[in-house]
Amino acid sequence: MTALGERHRITLLCLRPEEDPSCDELVRDRCELVEEFELPGVGRTATAGWRRRGRLLWGLARRRPMWVTDTGVGAYARRLHELVREWKPDVVQAEYHVMAQYLRDLPHGPQRVLTEIEPGTSAAADAYRNARLILQPLLRTDAGAWGRFEREILGDTDAVVVYTERDRRELAALAPHAPLTRIPMGFGIPPGPLSACGLEPESFLFVGNFMHPPNVEAARRLVGEIAPRIVSRRPAARLYIVGGRAPGSLRRTAGANVVVTGFVDDVEPYLDRAAVVVVPLRTGGGQRVKVMEALGAGKALVASALAVEGLDLVDGEQLVLAESDQEFAAAVVELLDDEGRRTELAVRARRWAEANLGWSRTIDAYDRLYANLLDEPLSRPWT
Repeated sequence: MTALGERHRITLLCLRPEEDPSCDELVRDRCELVEEFELPGVGRTATAGWRRRGRLLWGLARRRPMWVTDTGVGAYARRLHELVREWKPDVVQAEYHVMAQYLRDLPHGPQRVLTEIEPGTSAAADAYRNARLILQPLLRTDAGAWGRFEREILGDTDAVVVYTERDRRELAALAPHAPLTRIPMGFGIPPGPLSACGLEPESFLFVGNFMHPPNVEAARRLVGEIAPRIVSRRPAARLYIVGGRAPGSLRRTAGANVVVTGFVDDVEPYLDRAAVVVVPLRTGGGQRVKVMEALGAGKALVASALAVEGLDLVDGEQLVLAESDQEFAAAVVELLDDEGRRTELAVRARRWAEANLGWSRTIDAYDRLYANLLDEPLSRPWT
């Protein structure tokens, strides 16, 4: 948003959970207008909780995914329609698939662009396959609703942006005529690297927002399978799990060898402390900010191939690839044992980030997309 705001006049409407901080001041400075709408939570009372469950089930009965129902806010939709009529923007862009519900029935005029940060249908299918038996009927129905919803939104927009070729293939199989284009995610590289070997030489780190089911699965895998193998060989090793909304079952694992921080204002101190960053993802799509953070910070990284999808990294050069629990544990132990090796990886990771990350190419690609949609030279006054 801040990079686009240097080239275009932007209005931002966003949904914000009650407990989340307000929009960043730098974003506000780059936008013509910023308005925030509260995203209803799970409900603080039993009555509110049951009311929400009823709303989600009613949405499912109408073949509407639960997450789409949960992010449906009438005041947001009405305000968007007002602004489109008043401001007459050239482009209305929705970030994340659930927000595509607001692109429907807009007043005629603006081009509609959707950024598919992660395909929803495949994520819902993963959630169904990994669910407890008692939840599978519900999540199977939800996965079917996602397939219907996503096919409709892919065919009802003027352009759909994806981050990786894998995501493009998945969505093309779902909606063969969808107007898909790949624009990799940008990332702002910090001005200098952090500690290459780690300020706490026995520590390893996983960062994630635990509203995202693949992060929950990865963290549980770390705690239950990978970390015990590491601690058996390095008794002083300590796993840090950093990120908001960690489930209670995960928080209860905290102890001498596992630290679950919850939400933190700044991830950098934990990156600086960590000797190794681990990303054992098995499911999910898109590109991972946590991986780009580690590369940009100049940290030794052990990750699955899925976790680094969309990044042209070389195993053994900028990171160590691992898939099984045993491979992850062995790679982390080897790096904890060898300060020189993890420093080499960290230095090469930072050099790669300096050469390949940043925002300019991403914003240039969006500018070309807007120009093609509007059939006009770069650039137009409203986005």
